[in-house]
Amino acid sequence: MRKAKKEEPEEYEVEKIVNHRVAGRVKKRIEYFIKWKGYSSKDNTWEPSSAVTNAEELVKQYWDTHGGLEERDKLLGKKRPVTTKKKTTPLKRQRQDSPEATIKRKKTADTASDHEQNTQKNKEEEEEKIESASETHSPLMKPEETEVEEVKEQIPKETKPEKQDVEASETKQVASAEEEDLDDYEEDDIITDPDYRRDWDWTKDIDSLIKVQRGRKRELEALIRWKDGVLALYTTASIKKKCPKLVVLVTGGSRGIGEMIATGFVSAGAKVYITSRSADVCYKVAKELTAKGPGQCIAIPADLQRIDEIKRLVAEISKAEDHLDVLVNNAGANWNESFDKFPDEAFEKVMNLNLKRIFTLTQACLPLLTAKATPDNTSSVINIGSIDGERSPPQETYAYSASKGGLHHMSRHMAGKLGRRNVRVNVIAPGAFQSKMMKATLDKFHKQIVASIPAGRIGSPEDIAGTCIYLSSRAGQYTNGATITVDGAALAASRM
Repeated sequence: MRKAKKEEPEEYEVEKIVNHRVAGRVKKRIEYFIKWKGYSSKDNTWEPSSAVTNAEELVKQYWDTHGGLEERDKLLGKKRPVTTKKKTTPLKRQRQDSPEATIKRKKTADTASDHEQNTQKNKEEEEEKIESASETHSPLMKPEETEVEEVKEQIPKETKPEKQDVEASETKQVASAEEEDLDDYEEDDIITDPDYRRDWDWTKDIDSLIKVQRGRKRELEALIRWKDGVLALYTTASIKKKCPKLVVLVTGGSRGIGEMIATGFVSAGAKVYITSRSADVCYKVAKELTAKGPGQCIAIPADLQRIDEIKRLVAEISKAEDHLDVLVNNAGANWNESFDKFPDEAFEKVMNLNLKRIFTLTQACLPLLTAKATPDNTSSVINIGSIDGERSPPQETYAYSASKGGLHHMSRHMAGKLGRRNVRVNVIAPGAFQSKMMKATLDKFHKQIVASIPAGRIGSPEDIAGTCIYLSSRAGQYTNGATITVDGAALAASRM
């Protein structure tokens, strides 16, 4: 209960504005920590700015020493000066009007009858003040314990009440703030179209995330405030699609292992570029993966045997992206021929695509890979090798095994150099997977191949995609220069 002076004041006047904070997550408002004239500092209370409209001079004096009125408008997210209102309003969510929430104007000379009425009114207000103070007002509420977006201010030590009072105040304050936030917007003001501003730059144009809630279908939904003040509601799945976590390039991403990897990244919410020589297939796969989501897939067909096509590919990506998080060098070729008939052109084609152009593409992508890379958040180059680069395969694929062995060694060399530029380089050496390159072999020797694998099966899309995601995640940040076999222990068994 507030203690009055011996000479009880007839009105509640502001003696000093001690502090301020910002309340409300949708409609921001300034609240002031008020020192009341004639009352002890322990009776200071938080009041909305509308309750201080009769103390304009004190408000001005306060902001003169706290950044000026421009700072106040900045906190409120307004570009023009805030005009004070003459109307005073009570604090929200109180069971009855509180006299502390309204600062009365200085009285002028009253007539005798007016004086009588005012005396009676003051008595009633004093009774209401005492009752209201005990029910709805807490002497002091810590701003640092309120909503996350409120400005955290340190209250002078002498104004702190007892611990028990503070805890009770905090509980009341948080509950009140939550109730007020629900009333800060109307459903008609919220846009619910899932494709609203899909093409905007969400990293630059969104102001804040207001709240996350369960929708009617029990699906998580997020209320977003754009920088122009527009409110929009999206499912978290659609947000992942529009705000991808990673920007990824997968070469040879329209089929086989490349498609498995691209699917995995899109499923994890990434923005994935895929490339292959076949434009129709490339566009078809990109459309299908985007439809599955929650990430996004974009096709840029290119023939990576050619340097000019590599330059065009990187230029196209650079138009849309200012960085690249992950480069998966998966595109490759094979040639199976007996030793006596193995042609020279096989080496030219296979070594060029499987080894030389991987170096060329990584070199061309390096500015994008280093653009946002840091020691704690490195970019990742993943070169898809083969267990045939680690062993002598039973098939007569001389150029292929030589190219993969060379790729494994070149990747370790690159890791040692590019690691100092915050780019990690690792190799995944897959075993048997269902791909176009392996189709003929699997069709002919499926039982024998499965029997030779200790895991008792060929690889699944999750096996290869999961390894790529690991190497691109925080968990793989310290893995560099490694060759990871994903083969169900086929390589280990072949050496026994």
